[in-house]
Amino acid sequence: MAPKPVDPFSIDINLGHPTWDPLRISEALSLEASWSWKGGDRFGSVVKSSSRWYGQLAVGFGAKQYEAALDQVVSFLGGHKAFLAECRESDGEIEIILNCAVLEHPKGKALELYLSPAFLEHLSRFGVGLRVQAWTDNPSWRSNPY
Repeated sequence: MAPKPVDPFSIDINLGHPTWDPLRISEALSLEASWSWKGGDRFGSVVKSSSRWYGQLAVGFGAKQYEAALDQVVSFLGGHKAFLAECRESDGEIEIILNCAVLEHPKGKALELYLSPAFLEHLSRFGVGLRVQAWTDNPSWRSNPY
């Protein structure tokens, strides 16, 4: 068995909107949701008051793939500029989520994440928030055949 590459990551997009149907979001982004719900959906006794759509933009390992994935995200945002603006202008919210695995080490740096000013400028220009999550164990990475 070959050793598993280190530093797995995924980059996701999360959209919230007061009224939009998640199917509309999937069609506009040409991307299937990892999960979603629409306002009025019931989860047990909880009724969702707004819609939420979450999808994966990129997965990979290591710094080179990470850098290429950030370029893909900028390209994706640029390709959907009008839709993202419409979302924000109608009280929607958009965020990019950087998920990084933090392999447990006895000591030393656990996570280092560099985001270039150009990448951050693109997020700002598109009105997109950024969330960084570091995981010590994410079961979905174990099932991905990288």
